Amino acid sequence: MKHIFLKVVFTLIMFFSGGVVLATCYTDCSDFVSKAYTQAGCSNPGSTSDSILANGDSDKSNLRAGDLIVRSGHVVMCKDDGCGTVIHAAGRKKGIVDANGSNYVDASDTKVVRASKFCNDCKK
Repeated sequence: MKHIFLKVVFTLIMFFSGGVVLATCYTDCSDFVSKAYTQAGCSNPGSTSDSILANGDSDKSNLRAGDLIVRSGHVVMCKDDGCGTVIHAAGRKKGIVDANGSNYVDASDTKVVRASKFCNDCKK
């Protein structure tokens, strides 16, 4: 799992800072996740937070880097095992940022979408 997450992070760094100014390179949360998964060689989990939510379940145990936490209208990616930190698109002004994972994991209206569902590398 660390392998796929490192690929995702590298891809995101290249995409969002490789000669592109963050302020002019806007993406919404689902587009961010879709591009990250696709660039890392995984299947696209969906093009909107609601389509990603359709693949979710309520079991929030054993979260791993690359797993998604989703609610209607927003999706974030776990940055580490246990999901203490998430990375997500926080709007035009803030861009792609880290946030406290417990704000999403502990919310009653969120579901989990496992990276292993979309990425063969994550099943090892």
